[in-house]
Amino acid sequence: MKKIVIFGASSCGEQLVNFFFEYFPQIEIEYFLDNNKQKQSFLGYMVFTPDCVDLGKYPIIVASTYYKDIKEQLEARGLHEARDFYEATAIATLYQELDTSKKIIQEMSDYGVRYHFVHRDELRKYKKNDKLFVFGTGSSTNSFTEEQWNHISMHDSWGVNFWNVHCFTPTYYTTEFVYNDVEKFDMLMHNVNARTDYPLMYIKDIAASNPNYYPYLKNNFDSVPLTYDIRLHLFTEQSQEQMLLLIKLFDMEEFLANKGIHLGGVTSITTVIFHAMALGYKEIILCGVDLYNDIHFYEDSRTHIYDNNARYPKREQWQKREKHGVMSEEYALRADKYIYLIDKLFLKEKGIILYTASTQSALYPTLELYFK
Repeated sequence: MKKIVIFGASSCGEQLVNFFFEYFPQIEIEYFLDNNKQKQSFLGYMVFTPDCVDLGKYPIIVASTYYKDIKEQLEARGLHEARDFYEATAIATLYQELDTSKKIIQEMSDYGVRYHFVHRDELRKYKKNDKLFVFGTGSSTNSFTEEQWNHISMHDSWGVNFWNVHCFTPTYYTTEFVYNDVEKFDMLMHNVNARTDYPLMYIKDIAASNPNYYPYLKNNFDSVPLTYDIRLHLFTEQSQEQMLLLIKLFDMEEFLANKGIHLGGVTSITTVIFHAMALGYKEIILCGVDLYNDIHFYEDSRTHIYDNNARYPKREQWQKREKHGVMSEEYALRADKYIYLIDKLFLKEKGIILYTASTQSALYPTLELYFK
């Protein structure tokens, strides 16, 4: 059992206690820290001032709105941020995401939607080798040669969202609820149902859904394959790195996945990268993850669309942005920065090589080019 210390005997600290009790009971809270010398106990735990204990013995989670001041205080004692102590903001957001998903699941149940959670053991059944090609819908896949497609077909692959209009059928396929757009979601489901034996592993982004989906789900699924997807969208690069370090420190990723809860954030691609890591792939190749532009392969060429039954969004030229929306920092950490963090903190340490398949991607040349 891993032990932690919480700095902040307040409502923020109480929220942290509730989070660990509900989702990570294997993590034990040793005691609280607080600068208020009058506090000696909180929620049944002992409370100490920082000068009364050995601060380097356990990881410290700072649950306080005065994080900047506490950070300076701890650093003055020789502690290092993101090694000895961490900000709790990321965990609070994670807790909120899980609670929102739980509420929506209850609403689905009340409405009569039938569903089941997809655990990672079910995905492991499909793994054939140690190389995974991951498909976004960027137009760069239109430049793949026949030889390259033959090479890809010899290995495992994972398509996301509107990849299902491409003539190439991947090993795995997942999609999202498309952020409250039932019509677009219907297009995605149409493309899956129109193709014989096309895989649908699960539908993600429960927290992005709303009651408008429930009649559709009830009428079109014997049982909806679902996962909770923790959308880590609201962090600065520094906060995101602390969150990933905490996930790594407490082995949260695999523990959550065994309950059908998967880590995501910014793009569907990042969720797949976490899967690939946990499933034991040694090489991950990102294809059609262009980011620098907003053109999809099905807009750039009709050659690779599986047949005339495909349905996909039609956009006028003026509706297409200069670059993909996930490259904006207005609402989230940019997708490329998040991918680099996962690579730095998880993949490299495990000896997993992350590639990009095209020089047309914003990830090149930071990521090595797979097809030389």
